[in-house]
Amino acid sequence: SPGEETAMSVLTKKFSERSEQKYLLLADSSQVWLNASSVLEFPDHFSGNIREVILKGEAYFRIKQVPGKPFIIYTAHSGKITAQTSGAASCNVKAYKDENEVVVAVSQGVVSVERSDKQMAELSSGREVKIGRIDRSVLEKNIEIGKIAAWQWGELIYDEAMLTDVIADLERVYNTKITISATEKERKKISVTFRREIGIEEALTRICGLTHTQLNISGNEFFIE
Repeated sequence: SPGEETAMSVLTKKFSERSEQKYLLLADSSQVWLNASSVLEFPDHFSGNIREVILKGEAYFRIKQVPGKPFIIYTAHSGKITAQTSGAASCNVKAYKDENEVVVAVSQGVVSVERSDKQMAELSSGREVKIGRIDRSVLEKNIEIGKIAAWQWGELIYDEAMLTDVIADLERVYNTKITISATEKERKKISVTFRREIGIEEALTRICGLTHTQLNISGNEFFIE
């Protein structure tokens, strides 16, 4: 509708490049940390009764309470999954286009997660939900608060994550190209944690150990075979 077009035209878009993180301060004093290869669209001023932003990628939000104006994070590319709160809250939202699931984890406050206006989870501090894009699975569980958005301080944590999602993540973090030749392993789920500074070669060597595959390197390209 014309009204929507006008609303969209005043949105500011902030991008982070591969292997880059970015800090944003919104008009309501909410704070956002963007992870690599992410985009946040937000208005210069929040008018009306809701504060709405659009996320493509991953970000950690520290949301200020504004009475009567809930804060809504709309994840693009993911079948209208939203995370929203009425109070002050801190949460990490991961919704990359090329990954199999959207993940929301809460470190403070209460955040409701909906898919196409149907509530999937109501998360309090120390809870996480993973929502499958294709199979529409919903997995809710406890998470250590110290592990939420650990990417901010260089800790890469994967908990029962699909190999293709881990590889997509590492391509962004290290700005490189990784090919999985061992296609039968693509959907294998792995759990692994390492520091970003160990570098891509060591990270992939550990992943190959977990998946019983072999790492081959050609220039700045990596092959899991």
